[in-house]
Amino acid sequence: MRVSHFGVLVALVDGRKVNIKMDSGGLSREAVLHIPDGASGKVPLVVDNHAWGSFPTAEDLMTGFSTLADKEGFAVVYPRGYDLANPADFPKIPLPSPGGVGYSFNAGGCCPKASTNKRPDVLFIRDLVAHVVAQIPAETSHTVEVDISRVYATGMSNGGFFTNRLACEARDLFAAVAPVSGVLVNGSSPTWGGDPFACPLHDPPLPVLHFHGNMDVIVPWDGNPVFGFPSVPDYIKTRLRLNSIPDEDEGFTSYSNGKVTCTAHGADAANVTFCKVTGGGHSWPGSPSLCGHTFPFQCSNDIDATAQIWEFFKRYTLPTSLEVV
Repeated sequence: MRVSHFGVLVALVDGRKVNIKMDSGGLSREAVLHIPDGASGKVPLVVDNHAWGSFPTAEDLMTGFSTLADKEGFAVVYPRGYDLANPADFPKIPLPSPGGVGYSFNAGGCCPKASTNKRPDVLFIRDLVAHVVAQIPAETSHTVEVDISRVYATGMSNGGFFTNRLACEARDLFAAVAPVSGVLVNGSSPTWGGDPFACPLHDPPLPVLHFHGNMDVIVPWDGNPVFGFPSVPDYIKTRLRLNSIPDEDEGFTSYSNGKVTCTAHGADAANVTFCKVTGGGHSWPGSPSLCGHTFPFQCSNDIDATAQIWEFFKRYTLPTSLEVV
């Protein structure tokens, strides 16, 4: 363990994993960085945001992005939420219930306690990406650096909600995003309040790939007015509008296998692709470690979300005019 040249505490775990502790927004924040084996030169960076009640190592296990990163030659950073994933204090004692031992991200109307406490998580991701851009060369004897035109965001559940917020408030940072089982909630939840934010039209358009099971009862297909979640069809309409794609664009089938059908909308530079998992629950499709049939997390192996997300990301580069890191 050592202090880096810009005052961030860093622990080298095994030559490929780096535990990061850094200050952002007046808070001590954490993340885990995966540097791909055998890489050299400029590499893309994927920001993979964990689910509510989860943490970086569990997200890595669920998505398998680190394994794919070693094969494809990109870096992955797994941020950690700041607040425990608990909907209430019992009584005034923070209990992670029912969120286990994990954490939460502030995605606006999702999820407590991060949204309730209005944590500056978008700022954290901006600071984290800047940190990773500076840190990777230091960890690799300056043989590897981040290609700032190829930074992407994804995440599961609360991490998917948060990815949608990043698309609104950090459009300049990402070349494409891929939320899974998490929609856009840019308002307050009737249940626990939240942190409303603006979501202007994406300029230029931001390519989006989304996965959702139509039997998801945690982030329901038909929405949840108690929590303030929109329906998935309404969410897709919002995504099309944000990329200036007409409502009448019915799209075309870009992937079909078993119970999974993906529909692509708009021109390639403004593409919004939605993958519907028929019978799917609240899950990461094709997860290498957590793809089972247990309700409410029914999972389909008819598509490998991680592989498809990376194939989607590879198509996109951030316009030079937006490179600000």
